[in-house]
Amino acid sequence: MQDKDNTLFKGYEFKQIFSRNDYRVYRMENETGWGEMETLMVMPGIQIVYNDLHMATCYQRMEGVPGCMSINYCRRGCYEFDMKGGSTGILGEGDMSVNDFEHQEVLDSRMPLCYYEGLTLGFELKEAQESLRRFAPEIDLDLSVFPKHFCEQNDPFLMRSRPELEHIFGELYQVDERIRRPYTMLKVLELLLFLSITEEFSPLPRFSPEVVRQTKAVYAHLTQNPVERQTTEQLCRRFHLSDTNLRCCFRALYGQPLASFARMERLKWAAQALLDHPEQSIGEIAALAGYQNQSKFAAAFKARFGQTPFSYRQQPK
Repeated sequence: MQDKDNTLFKGYEFKQIFSRNDYRVYRMENETGWGEMETLMVMPGIQIVYNDLHMATCYQRMEGVPGCMSINYCRRGCYEFDMKGGSTGILGEGDMSVNDFEHQEVLDSRMPLCYYEGLTLGFELKEAQESLRRFAPEIDLDLSVFPKHFCEQNDPFLMRSRPELEHIFGELYQVDERIRRPYTMLKVLELLLFLSITEEFSPLPRFSPEVVRQTKAVYAHLTQNPVERQTTEQLCRRFHLSDTNLRCCFRALYGQPLASFARMERLKWAAQALLDHPEQSIGEIAALAGYQNQSKFAAAFKARFGQTPFSYRQQPK
């Protein structure tokens, strides 16, 4: 099923579309999971999309759409995409990208964590420009310069996670339905004004396919061998990665530093070991998890699980 009236999703195949006035819900399913996109036409030429995806990929090849632009904000999860030219871009938690639909060709995309939650603002630039002039005639915003300014190299551009973005986008998840449309109009205007005076944009983190593949192999290794203590240097040698590529790519893909992830995996292993191996002392499990000091293990465990190792072990099974 297609929605031929919606320029943002033109050519996209959906399993189901629910429509009521300017509000629509698109649902898709494939062998990797399911996803929903709730859309609202904020004003002619501007729509907002709430993405809630629980799947490994939702990629469908689409032709470039002239005169259109999107602004994407990742609230949870991670979005990974392959660009024409051979590199891989990553949009992580709290990040925002500006995309030119006409010139930026995405060859494939994935959600490495199998979920993605975020917002998309879609603009049909000419119509959106007229809407903004009617809505706020005293504010001089030229939307035609946005794709040129942010996407002149035919690559998506990104603003890293920062409080201003959380302020603008986070409040769009808390708005009362009774004022949803006018409130969203104000937030869109706030965002555009913020972007119009902001120069702190940088290219999306881009890595070679081999770096991404090997970083995912590191992730799999850490989850499957949580108590095998290896330094970042050792992991780099084992998986043929530079320190910078491994650290940067891992954080971009999984939303946290490599060392923090490895520490959390060891604590998860320790929590299960406390229940599965009552014959082992807490000190022995702490040592296996990499803590020679039992008190430090107890403090880290309580910070992660909200109770001490002893009380965790005593809970009813």
